[in-house]
Amino acid sequence: MTDRAQEDRVDRCDKGGREYQGGHTLIGGVGHPFLRDVSVGPTLVPALQKLEWPEGVEIYDIHFGPIHVMQWLQEKPGYYSRIILLSGVTRNREPGAVYTYRWNGTLPAADEIQQRVCEAVTGIIGLDNLLIIGEYFGVWPAEVAVIEVEPCEEEFGAELSDRVAAAVPAILSSVRKMALGPLDGLPASPFGVQAATGVHDVSNFTNEIQDRASVPETPAGSVVEAQR
Repeated sequence: MTDRAQEDRVDRCDKGGREYQGGHTLIGGVGHPFLRDVSVGPTLVPALQKLEWPEGVEIYDIHFGPIHVMQWLQEKPGYYSRIILLSGVTRNREPGAVYTYRWNGTLPAADEIQQRVCEAVTGIIGLDNLLIIGEYFGVWPAEVAVIEVEPCEEEFGAELSDRVAAAVPAILSSVRKMALGPLDGLPASPFGVQAATGVHDVSNFTNEIQDRASVPETPAGSVVEAQR
């Protein structure tokens, strides 16, 4: 975590000096709409909103740019203690696979950060830009977890591919586990996580929160954790 981000996270009051009550969880579906599997995050927001959640869990379609998200979070510092981001991201991994990790706050070189900001200003929406810009400006809480889905289809359209559609129960289950349970079972990784060396059993992670949340069973071998 950068010194700047750490300093910003200490500030728990808005511009008017009002202190926010923390403890809220944000679940955000990130991505452009109508790009098939790349849009899996925004596409699954309605399904996530239909699930039963405890008070304090908020679910949003984040199909707007990272600068907008950063400014929005700056207006309510300390309001969210955990943020879960769901997005379709192409990284040349197994198509249709689901990858989960905790964002560790690693930032690239200054020139790349500037490039990401320029891309965001021009309207490019993407998970990596959002993570980098949010970290640089210190808007992320201590707990940020990510669920990436490797797209099979990226052309214009509203429907998910068959493989990603088949993974929807596992995706919803993972989001719920990460929103309601401890994140200790997830490895911490920088943005751009690549495929792990194997498919990891998520049963231990599920058992840790079994008493705290009722979640559908995740098909074995459908979720891949980042390398530790």
